[in-house]
Amino acid sequence: MADDCFMQKTFLHIKRKDDKNISINVLRNTIIIVILQTLIISSYSYLLECYNFKNSIMSFGYTVNKEKNGVLLAYLAERIPNITLRKLLKLVYLTDEKFTIERGFPLTWFSYFAWKKGPVAPEVYDVKNGSFSEYVQCHRNNEDKCEVSPVSGIITQEKLNLYSQYEMDMIDKIISTYGSMSADELTDITHLDDTLWSKVVNENNLTFSDSGRSDCEIHLNRLIEGDEEKEEVFEDALEYMQFCNATSVC
Repeated sequence: MADDCFMQKTFLHIKRKDDKNISINVLRNTIIIVILQTLIISSYSYLLECYNFKNSIMSFGYTVNKEKNGVLLAYLAERIPNITLRKLLKLVYLTDEKFTIERGFPLTWFSYFAWKKGPVAPEVYDVKNGSFSEYVQCHRNNEDKCEVSPVSGIITQEKLNLYSQYEMDMIDKIISTYGSMSADELTDITHLDDTLWSKVVNENNLTFSDSGRSDCEIHLNRLIEGDEEKEEVFEDALEYMQFCNATSVC
């Protein structure tokens, strides 16, 4: 009888110990699962935020005109050796300004935003992170500035035929006018009092105290305000780009 009682007590002790271990294991596993779920949700939210941000700023210049604009970036980089990314950004913007003034709509259809150092197309700025990598590449020079060069063999006559002769003549004229200027000199041009960049900065009271960037867009069609013919041309061209973006058939 005493042995049975001892065995029963021992059994109950072991059972309580096992139950306690099981409870600890369940608790530990629950904590691990909660931590993993939190990490997964956080990672998903971050990736979703990045995806939404990237797509929110994607312009027709990337979604519709990527090949044509990739060739433009490569062509500018080939014609102007050792061009920095900052200078490339200026030339692309000035190219769109000139085309808008001349014919009523831009060449690239990039979206431009007022940043501290001038108008910036985010997709072109992102060349430093691999954007348009099929056409151009970026590397740091001795001054730690990002220099852009064309991918070897990318500039062919077939690629250049994406542009009309009128467009190529305009691009070459812009290179001839601005190609020898420094990035600082081009910044001075885009920062003149009557430029769109200056107007957007003043209208939105931008100080760039916290950051060198803003989400204030520079609308190139303001360059042709009051010219009814060119305003109509711009609207027609915009509708065409919207159609191409929606259907992916252009």
